[in-house]
Amino acid sequence: MRDIDKIRLKMKENSEEIIENIPQIEIDLYNFIQNQFQKLNKNPIHKKFKKVFKVFYGQGINFIQNYFDTLFDSRLNKRIRKIDNIIDLKSIFEEILDSFYGDSGKNQYSYTSKLIHTINTNFPIYDSNVKEVFGFKSYYDCQLRRKEFFDNVYKKIYKTYSQIIEKNLIKEIVEKFSKERDVSKLNSIKKIDFLFWGMGKFIKKNKEMV
Repeated sequence: MRDIDKIRLKMKENSEEIIENIPQIEIDLYNFIQNQFQKLNKNPIHKKFKKVFKVFYGQGINFIQNYFDTLFDSRLNKRIRKIDNIIDLKSIFEEILDSFYGDSGKNQYSYTSKLIHTINTNFPIYDSNVKEVFGFKSYYDCQLRRKEFFDNVYKKIYKTYSQIIEKNLIKEIVEKFSKERDVSKLNSIKKIDFLFWGMGKFIKKNKEMV
């Protein structure tokens, strides 16, 4: 795992390219999903919502048959919305992960985090771009690895983002991002999430970080 100071330095040095990797359309799609999710929560799931969700978060959702049923499960929504700390999230995260593994035969770490974030935006998203920034190792499709993921990966992402917010570690970059994009509807976690996503794309293109 890369040190937060090294990540911050690289982000500062390459802020222009990182923000270029986050077009406004991506932010607009995210806002659409969050807005529609709140509206649809008590109504039948609209086809357009599903389509946009898949475009934004990836077509791999097609391999998880119960994904949208889980996303709109009222009991699960209530449980996740009540959570305000990372420790209490663990059992629900692993419960969803196990369910998706049974449905798709794969460890759906990213799609589990995306589902949880859609319901409660105080929790971050894990994907291949965020993985690049942190330098996490791959977790294979087995039960042992699945049980290690939350503590070894997801909790570290959450704690890093919380530290960044608490100590204002990337204040200049967040301000620059806020000036160049309309991020008025994003909370602090999502602004950082987008910046790490953009940085991950930058690293993949340049392979500068070792």
